[in-house]
Amino acid sequence: MKISMIVAKCAHNNAIGYKGEIPWKIKGEQKRFKDITMGHPIVMGRKTHDSIGRVLPGRTNMVLTKQEEYCPFGNANIWYTVTNLLDACARYKYTKIFIIGGEQIYKQFLPLADEIFVTDVYKWVTGDAYFPFISEKYFRLLDHQIIHHGDNIHYVYKKYVKIVA
Repeated sequence: MKISMIVAKCAHNNAIGYKGEIPWKIKGEQKRFKDITMGHPIVMGRKTHDSIGRVLPGRTNMVLTKQEEYCPFGNANIWYTVTNLLDACARYKYTKIFIIGGEQIYKQFLPLADEIFVTDVYKWVTGDAYFPFISEKYFRLLDHQIIHHGDNIHYVYKKYVKIVA
């Protein structure tokens, strides 16, 4: 099973969120996210699930939380450990899953990731949630595309793949 990560982050400080929200609006970013993840299971933390506020259609929504009393909305599946979640994915014979955040979930899955889809946003923002550093020792940049947005927001789509020893 391939483990993929997808994230939009501030290129300057790796911020991915502030007070439970994404700190920018980029036209087309949600469509890109949907196009890439559609049909695949998505894994998120409780805070990310709460901030989205609904189950994302066309994808199995999997929430990883330490709170045993947590009650998700919709038909999201709840898991309490990475090991149990990955065992379930193997039983369901998923060929690819997407890790969609937040900070703690990204940190737990980064060592397991096979590929990372990144939108690096070149706008300085304050954050209180951050994406972990992507080391060139473990990942190589496979592809990138520079975008100049009309609202003076510049960003780069990047795809990293794990370096296999």
